[in-house]
Amino acid sequence: GAGAFEVAARQYLVNTIKKTVQG
Repeated sequence: GAGAFEVAARQYLVNTIKKTVQG
């Protein structure tokens, strides 16, 4: 299953991608 570290990593990646898309 997804551990706390994996969940945090996914959230970090999603936020980074969103920031990149928005500029």
